[in-house]
Order: sequence, then structure tokens, then C-alpha cells
Amino acid sequence: MKGKMTPPLPEILRRLDNWYAQHTPYLFQTLRPGISEEWLAGYEASLGVPLPEDVRELYCWHGGGQYAFVVDFPHLLSEFGPHGLEDEEAGWAMSQPPGAVRQVAWSDRWHDLFGGDGSYIVVDLDPGPSGTYGQLVVVDRDHETRYVLAESLTAFLTEFLERLEGGRCVAEKNPPNTLESIYLLDRRGVRADIRQGIADLFPGFGAVPDSP
Repeated sequence: MKGKMTPPLPEILRRLDNWYAQHTPYLFQTLRPGISEEWLAGYEASLGVPLPEDVRELYCWHGGGQYAFVVDFPHLLSEFGPHGLEDEEAGWAMSQPPGAVRQVAWSDRWHDLFGGDGSYIVVDLDPGPSGTYGQLVVVDRDHETRYVLAESLTAFLTEFLERLEGGRCVAEKNPPNTLESIYLLDRRGVRADIRQGIADLFPGFGAVPDSP
């Protein structure tokens, strides 16, 4: 049985633009222009490692915005940091799948894609022995397991777009300032609860089970 075809990233981003413009017009207006290639090259030089091509393409598409994803729109940080996660000896954290993520509390080669308050989704630029460069990893200071959410940003965005276009989400307005937020629905049609941590915000992506 063949797996479903993954659209090329430019098509995914074009369809995301169309969906935001139609369903969350205020959010769409907050999306900033893309980041220049020169800026990205300088950022990569400061990291000492290249960003995956799909991550670079994402930032060239839009350089940020308000709540375009479930938690926050991807943002580019000037430097890495522990984000409230204390340094621990190697072996403290567990990886799911086993061996895919290095067993550390925080790595300076985890590119913070989006999140906050101790819960993050990162691009892993130094994966474990069975991991993939550029995999997306769930990092939560209240959970000792580091979940591989998707093998790449493209894989994540493919699933995310499928859920948006398939109606497996809720777009809410928050008056009086008309801020719009997008929430995914799990297999039962229940809205993911942000208070349960990022690991529960994306049920069914293949790494994290549906919320109980």
C-alpha cells in the first residue's frame, strides 16, 4: 500500500495563505514579510550548522505573525537558551521513539520553532542515533519524554494543512481586539486543551497518542 502523496512545500504554503485569508482574515493581515536570505545565512553562521531547507523556506515565506499555528507562529530567535529548562546530566530525559532524541533537558542545537511557558516544539539539529536531522520534537519541562512529532517541518505542515482544509479545527475570535486563534480537533472532534501541554495539542501525528 502506497502512502499518501506529500505536496511540495511551496504548494503547502500557498494553500496555508489561502486558508488564513479566507477563515482568519485578521490573523492573515498580521503575517509579516519573509526574512531575507542574507539574514538567514548570517543566522546559520552564528549557529554553526545549517537550518533544514524547509525551515529556511518557511521563514522566506513569512517572518512571523500572531497565532497562525495552534500555539504561536514560528519565530526566529537570536540565540538559543534553556527557556526555563534546567540543565541536567545526560540520560535524564527519555526519547520517543527510543534513540531518536538525545537524552538531555535542553540542547543548544534545538531550534525553538514555537511555544512558550516551558513547552516548545523545536527543530532538532543534533538528533539521536536513530533520529533525523530537522525532525520536530516536543519539549515540555513538565514531561520527561521528548516526542518526535514529525520527521520534518514539511511532514508536520502537510498534516496540519490537511486538518485545516478538512475542517478538523476551530478558528475562534477573541473580542474586543478581534485576535483569532486556531485549535486542532482530535479524532473525537474534541478541541485540544493548551493546558495539557504541547504533547497533547497534536494528537494523531504518529508520536503522541490522542488525549484521554
